[in-house]
Amino acid sequence: MSDPNESPAPRSEDAEGPEAPGEAPNRSAAAPEPPPAPRPPEADSAPQAPPATQEAPAPQAPPAAQAAPVPRPEQAPQAADRPATPAAPPRPAAPPHAVPPPRTAYEQQLATQAYYQQMAPRLIEPNPRWHRPDSAASSTASVLVIALALFGAWAAFGVDGVGIGLALTGIGLVAVPLLTSDRRDLLPRLPGAVLVAALWSVAAFRDAGWVVALCSLAAFALTPAVLAPQRRFSGNLVVLFMGWLEGLSPSFSWLARGRRDRDGERSRTMRGLWTALVTVALLLVFGGLFAAADSTFAGLVGSLLPDLNPVEIVLRLMLAVALFPLVLIWTYTAVAKPRFDGEGGKEHRTVSRFELAVPLGALNLLFAAFIAVQLRVYLGGEDYVLDTAGLTFAEYARKGFWQLSVVAFLALGVIALAAWLAPKREQGDRWLVRALLGPLGLMSMVVVASALYRMYTYFETYGLTRMRVWIFTVEIWLAVLFALVLVCCWKLRATWLPRAILASGALALLGLAAVNPDALIARYNLDHDHELDLVYLAGLSDDAVPEFEELSAADRACVVAPSRSEDRAVLTWNLGYQRAEEFREEHDQSLRWEECPTRFGY
Repeated sequence: MSDPNESPAPRSEDAEGPEAPGEAPNRSAAAPEPPPAPRPPEADSAPQAPPATQEAPAPQAPPAAQAAPVPRPEQAPQAADRPATPAAPPRPAAPPHAVPPPRTAYEQQLATQAYYQQMAPRLIEPNPRWHRPDSAASSTASVLVIALALFGAWAAFGVDGVGIGLALTGIGLVAVPLLTSDRRDLLPRLPGAVLVAALWSVAAFRDAGWVVALCSLAAFALTPAVLAPQRRFSGNLVVLFMGWLEGLSPSFSWLARGRRDRDGERSRTMRGLWTALVTVALLLVFGGLFAAADSTFAGLVGSLLPDLNPVEIVLRLMLAVALFPLVLIWTYTAVAKPRFDGEGGKEHRTVSRFELAVPLGALNLLFAAFIAVQLRVYLGGEDYVLDTAGLTFAEYARKGFWQLSVVAFLALGVIALAAWLAPKREQGDRWLVRALLGPLGLMSMVVVASALYRMYTYFETYGLTRMRVWIFTVEIWLAVLFALVLVCCWKLRATWLPRAILASGALALLGLAAVNPDALIARYNLDHDHELDLVYLAGLSDDAVPEFEELSAADRACVVAPSRSEDRAVLTWNLGYQRAEEFREEHDQSLRWEECPTRFGY
């Protein structure tokens, strides 16, 4: 029988604490007690005496007062026997980071700009035709662009006209972009560059303002076409109509990217330019002081320096500011090589053989009938014209010249449109195109020849003028265009035709300048038995002055202008002016302008 006084030792779970009844005690608040020592197995297996009397069960506490269930003590040794989890090895200490060197002010500025450029929303996408982010203007290119703009402002246009200064400026407009672009593109562009440079150089050889203006305008239009060659008609038309102006903003961005080197320091060329500017400033300051101190030295300086007034300097600087974007755009055009041709390989609508053959066949018959009539007129001569039309042959020729010229231009457009719309997939289609367009082109050349003959007959009767020479040149160029179109119709390929048309036009202008039209007019009118128009001859340029050798002294004094050598600037010199000055010096005794009865133009 067990002793009623023996009772199990109180457990920590039974102790009242701040926890609510039925909750586990807060083990984090008090230190955990060590688990009870394990009992020997003999104590567990020894028989216990049953109790003598069975006591009444003690009243249980309400559920709210009951303690949380406690694990059996047999489980404690198992928890104690578990091996302890080894602690994680300590992490090795991280090596100290290398301290970056402090940024310079320029690097900090670049980082700030890059950050804000990245964060700023891109409202306008860059033009892919001109966008070249990897390209930057070299210092040499920047210096050449600025120098050419300044030189052109002072040399291209003078008070007395234009001359070698305009020629040098135009050649520079072609040479500077080619020198600053990729050298691998130089050879394909070289023929066109030589042709355009020849057009610019006309100002150095001819004094006729209208010839120089035509050649200079053509060179201005063809220069970007040489710097960025196009293969299609559409691309060449965009370039000719100044579509390259859209590259103004990208060209300034290209220049801004090249202002500094990658290390942020100015390049050697820019330092050399700065040195030159400082040198010029020092010479101007001290030279001006020396000139003010001594009159002899002032005379020497005055003979070396040009006579410029402040107003002219301001105007020249404004011209340089206007010329600078032009030089910059053309230079960047040679670098970026924009393509205005558009997407190639697109299928376009073609017509059937019937739709092509009927109108072109009828037009061929009409041309053939007109040519047959023209042959009858030309074979019959002036008498036939007087009997049928009641006009002289010159009046008859003048009456139909403009209509025939319009017919030739319209025929050229019809041939181009028909070649574009004609089917070419099958061999029969291609032979049909050749059979219809070939005769039309040949008969169009006959129409052009008829117009040329009419013009020749007209100035044989009434003499030669600038307008008649110009129209005659255009008609010859039109005949060359028809010859090119015939070759294109036979080959049925037109990729080479746009460049051939531009080159033929440039060659026609060079031929016009080569024949010296003002001298040709004077010589032709003097050699033929025409009534001399001294007023018209006096209005010709200095190119015609050497041709007046055959005139009498009185007439020569009326058509030859007095010398202007004392007022002519060096940059406005040209070969025609030089020959006229030599003629005036040779005939100085006979050129008595005060005895001229009419004093035409003076």
